[in-house]
Amino acid sequence: AQLSTKGRQSLLPAAADAALRMPALTARGLARQLRITPQGALLLLKRLQAAGVVREATGRRSFRAYVV
Repeated sequence: AQLSTKGRQSLLPAAADAALRMPALTARGLARQLRITPQGALLLLKRLQAAGVVREATGRRSFRAYVV
């Protein structure tokens, strides 16, 4: 479990960079950009949201989009 957490953390800067470059970012879009699973991308987006880097813009429970 520690290795997977460490891997996600190493992708956090790339995820933040992608969020800054896109007007809206979805887990699926981030997954494609970083070549990871959508579930992994969603975890990265949740970490960015917790850090105040992005916010969820749709108000939905699924197919969410995040903005800076």
